[in-house]
Amino acid sequence: MDILFSLFFIWLPQFLYFVCFVPQLVKNYKLKSVEGYSDFFLFGYTIGFFFYGVYVFALPFPLAYRIMSLCQISAIILIISQRLYYPDKRGNNKIYAFLMSFLTLFISMIIMLSSQVKMLGSLSGWILTGCLLITPLTQIRKIYLRKNTRGFSLGFVLIFLGAALCDLVAAYVLALPVQTYLYTIKSIIVNVVFCYQFAHYR
Repeated sequence: MDILFSLFFIWLPQFLYFVCFVPQLVKNYKLKSVEGYSDFFLFGYTIGFFFYGVYVFALPFPLAYRIMSLCQISAIILIISQRLYYPDKRGNNKIYAFLMSFLTLFISMIIMLSSQVKMLGSLSGWILTGCLLITPLTQIRKIYLRKNTRGFSLGFVLIFLGAALCDLVAAYVLALPVQTYLYTIKSIIVNVVFCYQFAHYR
């Protein structure tokens, strides 16, 4: 039973958080564009998943969280690479400015708090929660204003929703930090809204 729980509710959601980006990467490749993502949505997920990595390494999380967080960060980096590579009328200046600013702040924070691992982990969890709470609103707004979901992958939304549901169960059973409950519940609500928008605007 413990093995089944570990495989289903610990490894599966973390694997799905990585796999959910595959349909979006494929869609971006086919369209030769990342127009489906709001830049702020992309910024938020970049910040969120980088700090998620710190969060699960600095605090006593199961191994699955730590291994798969590196895969999730890799997927985000690939999407950022697509955003920079494919022509986009929004231009790349703010992407470069964001990356430079974020990496500077991220590395500075890691260095300053490296001797206080628990504080670093807890703070990273709150930053992650804040980013994943606020920035999806920009994606919801983008879809609402355009009245379509072009370039945004339904596969990404459905897989992410499934991952969040499983992750919420794991958070409860494993008594994980409160930040985990907050960002998983938020993810469930946001992705349900995305599903509604896909049904309404497609």
